[in-house]
Amino acid sequence: MSVKPHSNWEPLSPAKLRHELRTPLNHIVGYSEMLLEEADLKQPAVKESLEEILRLGRRLQALLQERLAEDEVSRGLETAEALEAPARRIAELCDRIAACCSPLPTPEFASDIVRIQEAARRWMDLVERRVRRASGLPPARPPSGSQALAAAEAGSSRPFEFGALRAERVLIAEDEEGNRELLRRKLSRMGFRVAVCADGLETLRRLEEDPVDLLILDVLMPGIDGMEVLRRIRARPELQYLPVIVTSALDETDKISRCIELGAEDYLTKPIDAHLLRARLRAALEKKRLRDAEQVYLRRIQEEQAKSEKLLLNILPAPIAERLKRGETSIVEAFPDATVLFADLAGFTGLARAFSPERVVRLLDEIFSEFDQLAARHGLEKVKTIGDAYMAVGGAPQQRPDHAEAAARMALGMQAALEAFSRRQGLTLRMRVGMAAGPVIAGIIGRDKFSYDLWGDTVNTASRMETLAEPGTIQTTESLALRLRPRFSVRKRGVLEVRGKGPMPVWILEGERQAKSASDA
Repeated sequence: MSVKPHSNWEPLSPAKLRHELRTPLNHIVGYSEMLLEEADLKQPAVKESLEEILRLGRRLQALLQERLAEDEVSRGLETAEALEAPARRIAELCDRIAACCSPLPTPEFASDIVRIQEAARRWMDLVERRVRRASGLPPARPPSGSQALAAAEAGSSRPFEFGALRAERVLIAEDEEGNRELLRRKLSRMGFRVAVCADGLETLRRLEEDPVDLLILDVLMPGIDGMEVLRRIRARPELQYLPVIVTSALDETDKISRCIELGAEDYLTKPIDAHLLRARLRAALEKKRLRDAEQVYLRRIQEEQAKSEKLLLNILPAPIAERLKRGETSIVEAFPDATVLFADLAGFTGLARAFSPERVVRLLDEIFSEFDQLAARHGLEKVKTIGDAYMAVGGAPQQRPDHAEAAARMALGMQAALEAFSRRQGLTLRMRVGMAAGPVIAGIIGRDKFSYDLWGDTVNTASRMETLAEPGTIQTTESLALRLRPRFSVRKRGVLEVRGKGPMPVWILEGERQAKSASDA
């Protein structure tokens, strides 16, 4: 069955069609040659894409003669498809360059890539109108939008796009119906997705409900005028950088100046020239793309900075990390009073021999993760883990008067957490805990790998308390036990020979005393 030719488009002679196609072709070949000769191309993928664009441009030159002879034009569908395929590929390659070319060699480089892509789309548009439509052929598959191509190559993140204007969304705010329709048709022919509204309040409502890439705003409108619309737009953070092009009659220059001061990107006088309109739109949208790209890069920087800070906080206490970020290189402090806690899983080394390495690590990870939560809950600072041993401190690097009580509550919580974990896993795990209170020195050691650590007699004593403790008990020095006794249940274990200290009385922390009610008093 034959298809009736499109009534609005008569086929051109091969000579005239070659003449119309030569202009976009010259742009494709000329700009690709110039970029390959002049641009500082550091990315191999960009250079390869430009070389392929140039090869395809040369192919299109040959097709002007091969496919646009008299007998070939008569074979419309085959001719159209042969002419469209290289141009479609050129448009896609421009998107690929836009996606991977960062940082940009020069601003002119970006503009030249846009010119090449627009020339390729102009070529396809001419083939569509002068060959397909005029011959009554079905329309070609529309070229993929630059946004889709860029997203496909970059994953879920949206890279900076130089892409064609066809994916952009424009809102026209114009009260005069004839002007509004004329402008809508011009923009639609350029490939924009266009929405229209007739007054200022409707404009603000549409922008709130359906964001766009650019606003064309008339100055004189019913309700609230363009200047008030612009003022309200710039007051909204989400619309602060929306490109706005103001339109007005020639005798409203003073109002145009005021609109520019209020944040309009540009202005156009009526009647609006189509070529000038396209140039102003392209300039405004390229600025928007640069702003959007800047915001994307800033978000990425902030995300990476947040990751770095999270990693730093996993290694160092928050106050110490802040001091390092401020530029301090040597951090050491003396704390006159702090409580040091050591905990060790009794018999875990022997138990680990019966398990696979993966299960051993998983068990320790689950146990120590619960201990970390207890440290955060009670305001202690985890210092480090060594094998199946856990070390924490209360009262450093931030001093607090109740550090001893906080450390005692954490020690009791650790025992309860380990008992519950053992029941869930069907294991018999017990823990020795040792605590001591007194002066400590704390600071950062290392240059490439930072570590926050404690030194002093209090640290050594707490370690000895843990080593000499019975499995399942919390052992403390006498001075710390007497300090805790008003609020905690403690009992004297006896006198032990402590390495480096000699005979020492030691105590056992058994639990927290219940607060007496008024009736018990």
